[in-house]
Amino acid sequence: MPSQETLEALGSEEFMWGLAFGFAALAIGALAIYVWRQWRERPVAIVSLLAAGAAVAASAVAAEPPRELWTGVALLAGAGALYPLVSRLPLLPAALAAPGAWWVTNTVDLPGAGWVPWALLAWIVVGGTLLADFDRHHEGTGYCPLLLVISVAGMFATLPDTEQILVVFGAVLPLAVLSWPRGFAALGPIGVYPLLGVLAWVIAVGGQGRESAVIGAMAALGLLAVEPLVRWWGASTIFDVTSPRWRRFPVIALGHLAVVLLMARGAGLAASPMRAAGIAVAIAAAAAVGLALASGARPEAAP
Repeated sequence: MPSQETLEALGSEEFMWGLAFGFAALAIGALAIYVWRQWRERPVAIVSLLAAGAAVAASAVAAEPPRELWTGVALLAGAGALYPLVSRLPLLPAALAAPGAWWVTNTVDLPGAGWVPWALLAWIVVGGTLLADFDRHHEGTGYCPLLLVISVAGMFATLPDTEQILVVFGAVLPLAVLSWPRGFAALGPIGVYPLLGVLAWVIAVGGQGRESAVIGAMAALGLLAVEPLVRWWGASTIFDVTSPRWRRFPVIALGHLAVVLLMARGAGLAASPMRAAGIAVAIAAAAAVGLALASGARPEAAP
């Protein structure tokens, strides 16, 4: 059962503002899907754009972010818009996201130790690229938007100051229904980088007073970040096995939830950032091995 503190947080003004903008984005998404499916059968890749828009609008109303943040978010949106054109070129998507990530983490006055902006810069660039790759590889499954909601919930579970993350959580929560149980919409790359840009500011502000929570919140991307690394290494994962999607998803969702909770409550509550980083790396390595073993496949030999 949720604690009384959690129930109060989910009834807060911040969460309600996020939900309001999230449901508005859901209505826009439903209309876009209806129009799209008059001509195309494949999922429309708009969930990240809707999530980023809802998070930005709700944060502007309820969380009072600095104005400089929006310039960085706009630059990151430009990088996301170019992603489909450069996704198959190594490192170029990350390079295009770097200027916006630098703006968000170095122009905006982020609280915390000196390492926090640089860690968040790397998180936006690398995490956004991994997240976009996950969605591109599994576009028709509907996994990514739902797993992203679990990740944002994990950030809420680890950050000591939850006002800002509640806004984003409320904004992304309704959008999960666009992709499950029917995969009408995929996450899409356009909004991935700007959404992580907003979350970077949220993590820095929410992690004040316990810097290990910054590590835990970044690591809450969980399998969304680990799975592409396993594929790049040459192994297939449980996401690629041939069992029916509806039967596979509960296992995947529970596995992702377990990894996110371990990151949030293990790494995020560690005594120091260094210890948190060590715990996060160990959990990610174990998750990578588990993903590969669960598929019954072995890494392919390098040519």
